[in-house]
Amino acid sequence: MTASLSLKKRENVDVNFRFVNKMLTESRDLRSYRNMNNWAHKLCIEFEESIESTTNLVDNRSIESLVNNYTFMVAASGNIEKSRLLLDSVIKKWQKEYLRSNDKGYLEKTLQPGINLIRLSLLIGDFDNFWQQIENATFVGVEDSICISNTYISVRSINQHKNFIRNNTIKECIKGLIKQGRYDELLALETSMPEELVRSLFYREAQVVSHISRNSHQKAIAIIRGVMSKTIDVEQLIFYFRLYESYRLQGKKSEAEVVLDEIIDELLILPIDNLKHLMFASMVVKAKKLDISHPLVQTILVQYEQIGDEMNYGFLLLWLYGLTPNSWLRSKLKELHCNTQYFLLRKELDRLFDCEEKMPAGKWFLSLEATFGEIFD
Repeated sequence: MTASLSLKKRENVDVNFRFVNKMLTESRDLRSYRNMNNWAHKLCIEFEESIESTTNLVDNRSIESLVNNYTFMVAASGNIEKSRLLLDSVIKKWQKEYLRSNDKGYLEKTLQPGINLIRLSLLIGDFDNFWQQIENATFVGVEDSICISNTYISVRSINQHKNFIRNNTIKECIKGLIKQGRYDELLALETSMPEELVRSLFYREAQVVSHISRNSHQKAIAIIRGVMSKTIDVEQLIFYFRLYESYRLQGKKSEAEVVLDEIIDELLILPIDNLKHLMFASMVVKAKKLDISHPLVQTILVQYEQIGDEMNYGFLLLWLYGLTPNSWLRSKLKELHCNTQYFLLRKELDRLFDCEEKMPAGKWFLSLEATFGEIFD
C-alpha cells in the first residue's frame, strides 16, 4: 500500500463513531423496568400469598423475588449504598438462620444476593471491591470455600449450585474486563474457562468486542461469521450489528449502511416482544437515527408499553424528542417526569424541563420497604 492510499484509508475512518462497549447478548433477569409503585404493589400481593401458603422461610421462594426486586428498585432509584447494605443484611440473616437450623437451604439463599453485591460494585466502578469479590467467589473444586459478605461457605455444602456461582462470576469478570479495557486478559480467559462457556454467545461477543477494540477487525469478523452461521433471528442480528460497527470503524461506511438496513428489515418481520430484544432494537433505531414515524420505532414503543417498561421506554422517548421534538413526545415525557422513580431517567427529565421534580416514594413502595424490614432488620 502506498503512502497516499494509506492516508486515504485513515481519512475514511469515522473518528466520531463509538461502538457499543457492553454486552448485547446478556440475558435480562427482569421482564421489564416497570413503574416502581405498581411493581411494589404486585410484589406485596405475591409475598402475602406466599406467607399464607408457607410459614417456613427456607421454603418460601417469594422471599428471593422480594429481595432481588426490592434491592434493585432501591439501587435504580439512586440509593446504591442503601441497596448494598440491604443485600448485606439479607446475607447475614440467612447465615444466622443456617447456624441456627443447620439447613443448607439458607446457605443457598445467600448466593444470588452475593452475586448482586458483585454487580453493584461493577455498576458504580468500585473495581478494587469488585475484583476482591470476584476472587472471593472463585473456586477450583468442591473442597474449596467461597466467601460471601465476609463469611466462608464450603463449596461442597452448595454443590448443586456451584455452576450458578461459577458461571455468574465468570460473566461478571468478563464485563469488568470490558469496562476497564483489559482485552488481552479477556481473550486469555479462553484457556481457563469451561468449554460450554467458551462456546457461549456471551463469550463469543466478548471476543468480538475485544478484537474490535484492538482494531483486529479480521479476527472479529471471523468470529461474527462463525456465530451467524449457527444462530437465527435477533441473536444472529446482534452479531450482524457488530459487523456494522466493525465496518464503521474501518471507514467502510457504505458497507456498514447496507448491513444496518438489512438488520432493520429483519427486525420489522421478527417478533421483538421481550426486554433484551427491545433494547437491541432501540439501539438499532438510534444507530440509523430513525424518527418516530418509522414502523420499527412505532413497534418498539407499543411493545415497551405492553410489557410495562417505564425506564427504557422513557429513554427512547427522550432520544426521539432530541431528534425531532413535538408536543406529543413532550407530553409523554412530562407525564413520566411526574411519576418515575428511576434516578437516571429522572436526571435527564429534570434537565429537559429545567426543574427538579420531587417524587416521593409511593405507598406500595413504602409498604414493600416495611415488609422487607420486618424480615431482615
